[in-house]
Amino acid sequence: MTFPVPRADPYTPPPEYRGPDGAALRWVSLAYGGAAWLVTGYEAARAVLASSDFSSDPTLPGYPRFPLAPTRRMPGHFLSMDPPSHTRLRRLVASDFTAGGLNPLRPRISELARGLVAAMSRQGAPADLIASLATPLPGLVAAAVLGVPSDDIPLFQAVARDLQVHDATAARRAAAVARGEGYLRQLIGSKRGAGPGPGGPDLLSRLVAGQDAASLTEAEIVGLANLLFVAGLETTGGLIGLTVLSLLRTPVAGDLVRASPWRWSSLAVSEALRYWTVVHHGVARVAVRDATVSGQPVRAGDAVVIHLPTANRDPAVYPKPAVYDITRDAHAHLAFGHGVHRCLGATLASTVAAGAVAELLSQLPGLRLPESAAEPPFLHHMLIYGLRELTVTW
Repeated sequence: MTFPVPRADPYTPPPEYRGPDGAALRWVSLAYGGAAWLVTGYEAARAVLASSDFSSDPTLPGYPRFPLAPTRRMPGHFLSMDPPSHTRLRRLVASDFTAGGLNPLRPRISELARGLVAAMSRQGAPADLIASLATPLPGLVAAAVLGVPSDDIPLFQAVARDLQVHDATAARRAAAVARGEGYLRQLIGSKRGAGPGPGGPDLLSRLVAGQDAASLTEAEIVGLANLLFVAGLETTGGLIGLTVLSLLRTPVAGDLVRASPWRWSSLAVSEALRYWTVVHHGVARVAVRDATVSGQPVRAGDAVVIHLPTANRDPAVYPKPAVYDITRDAHAHLAFGHGVHRCLGATLASTVAAGAVAELLSQLPGLRLPESAAEPPFLHHMLIYGLRELTVTW
């Protein structure tokens, strides 16, 4: 089998990944060149993601040549680093993304979501939920966190899209990175010596002027900010759209959220993360020493691909995995990864998506898909799964 396999069903990961014998691990060819171990079992995926036997450094020999896998070290991009370099950079911003660290931001998230839903309501039905809510909300929240002027959000949305196109050329990706980093250098320059804004210092201002500033190069600050801003746009937008689609296609779940939006919206998002897993091409690693995964020897230098969507559909962990069920306990899903590289923005993304869903179904309890609606267009060509548009009415 050659990975990746196109989806035949937009609602289900390719069944070929698990193989006829249901094996949690199999050797596959890669469309990008070379071969790798494909991990599809839940427990095997957790084990690999948590193990220091496997590296996230794409510059190491044997690392899968995935799209977005740089061949050189990129300052500030701790996602592509192993400890201790990863630990040093991540700890500088980790407290901002904990549940406690996000508490001051929660009212602002609700306010932004409420305003976008109200604007959509005023414009009248039908509406495109992606353009009206799922795309603008993550950008507004990320701008508030990092201190980016709201007028400049479209630049980063365009950068994120160019980076996430599955078959984008290296030149297109390089140009996107250059646009984002060039803008951030200018923004960082404007923040040096400037006092805190009316809402207090934003994350980028604290990185520039904080006690750790002396240990950070400007290239590291730029790379760190670029990673934090771009990583949350397509992922959170995709999550919002797919959660709403799931609720509108599953009447029992939709009715629960309508009856008690603030109680059920977080559970609806958690199950959507398991059911859809927006990072739908999986994550890459390379073995740095001999290891064993599900009884299979994996040699140092072997490439490894962990297919998170299939792992999140493991029937040994989630009975009836193809059913969207918000009453199940899905909190241990792997949509955000696991171990030291678990997504830093996991709590923020979940909070934003849950706030969007709660505000949407509070203000528009009659929200539904049009009776004659065609299948919504999915972003099959993107590294992050989602919807190009989602027409709704009420």
